[in-house]
Amino acid sequence: MLQGVSSAVVWVVGLAVLIDSFGPQRVGRVMCFVSLSLSAGTLTEPLVGGVVFAVLGYFSVFAIATGFVVLGIGLRMQFVMPSKQSR
Repeated sequence: MLQGVSSAVVWVVGLAVLIDSFGPQRVGRVMCFVSLSLSAGTLTEPLVGGVVFAVLGYFSVFAIATGFVVLGIGLRMQFVMPSKQSR
């Protein structure tokens, strides 16, 4: 249950950030890229995870996932856009 609630919160906050960052005029086009990325990830994750597991072992899957999380946090910290209040 907690995972479902947190997933819903992340999705809603992500949409709010998209609208705030790109405005209502461009949010449809941006949502297209977001949905495409999510679908492509969902489609390829089992194959890539299986290959990595078979070639590099059990813990390498988690190490790669941790690397992507750290990369994502770093990119978010670098590209944070100022809010409208601070402009």
